[in-house]
Amino acid sequence: MAAPALGLVCGRCPELGLVFLLLLLSLLCGAAGSEEAGTGEGAGSLAGSCGCGTPQRPGAHGSSAAAHRYSREANAPGPVPGERQLAHSKMVPIPAGVFTMGTDDPQIKQDGEAPARRVTIDAFYMDAYEVSNTEFEKFVNSTGYLTEVDAFPPNGYGLYNIVGNAWEWTSDWWTVHHSVEETLNPKGPPSGKDRVKKGGSYMCHRSYCYRYRCAARSQNTPDSSASNLGFRCAANRLPTMD
Repeated sequence: MAAPALGLVCGRCPELGLVFLLLLLSLLCGAAGSEEAGTGEGAGSLAGSCGCGTPQRPGAHGSSAAAHRYSREANAPGPVPGERQLAHSKMVPIPAGVFTMGTDDPQIKQDGEAPARRVTIDAFYMDAYEVSNTEFEKFVNSTGYLTEVDAFPPNGYGLYNIVGNAWEWTSDWWTVHHSVEETLNPKGPPSGKDRVKKGGSYMCHRSYCYRYRCAARSQNTPDSSASNLGFRCAANRLPTMD
């Protein structure tokens, strides 16, 4: 699929990956054919059960240093002599482009879905699938950090389950205030309490939690977990091993 055209189209290992996942889910779910029509009645009173409300638990923190080290190694700029590229067949290239993030017709106004604004992003790689329990177990075992997916066809970028499967973490801190000015690779607020999550989940419904739309978003504390909450990796180059 060609680079995103101007106009409204929809879109995790931290640094570049997690930073941009907020943008990506807004950018990429449009290729899966999501619709923006409808209303969000009932979402406020029933949101807690589907992961859209307050944090589910005050979970224990793991080794954040290990996670950041993992992120830096995966996103280090430029090739290193002697490196051997990993067989990351599940990562697909996403071309640079411009897209419209947000909407001027918000269905859940308190979530900060508005306004619509133009965003430019650089090219990057992204996991075709959300990270599985087995893959995350390998990461936990290698770093000490604590904290099935192809039933439907992929979108035009080769990404599966961008919306409606499980909520996906981003690295952006939560805010409901957005500038209408055009931005390049925006990273969100420098600090905060909650992180943004995107994509909705299998528990969302138009009459219950209408958040599997391109502009929809929600938040939770970084130490929260749920059966319908996951993530996927993104990087500015394919990870390698020595």
